[in-house]
Amino acid sequence: MKNKKWARNPIDTFILARLENQKLSPSPEADRVTLIRRLSLDLIGLPPTIDEVDRFVADKSPDAYEKVVERLLASPHYGERWDATGSMPPVTRIAMATKRTRPQHLAISRLRHQRLHRDLPSTSSRWNN
Repeated sequence: MKNKKWARNPIDTFILARLENQKLSPSPEADRVTLIRRLSLDLIGLPPTIDEVDRFVADKSPDAYEKVVERLLASPHYGERWDATGSMPPVTRIAMATKRTRPQHLAISRLRHQRLHRDLPSTSSRWNN
């Protein structure tokens, strides 16, 4: 692997190997405002408040990200909007509700996924087609 400094854990190493196998390089790390926005929308379905963003940006500790994850997982809002926002992984949602596998439901799920992650770089994922 050429870009070994990018990988921080075994999952990163796996992803990096696949990217390099496809002659791709990893995207640059997102800024802290984007990170907390994605994290908050993915876990509780709501954007972070201005105060939450300011606190995260100001927190220079190495575990700042983990603290936000723990706070959001402890939130009473965690998971309550997963099905409504499409932030639950599509395969999981389909497996949990097999009656919702008709094409129109998949199209709605794809649309919700695209809206939720519109600031992410485009990939070859079937959800971005």
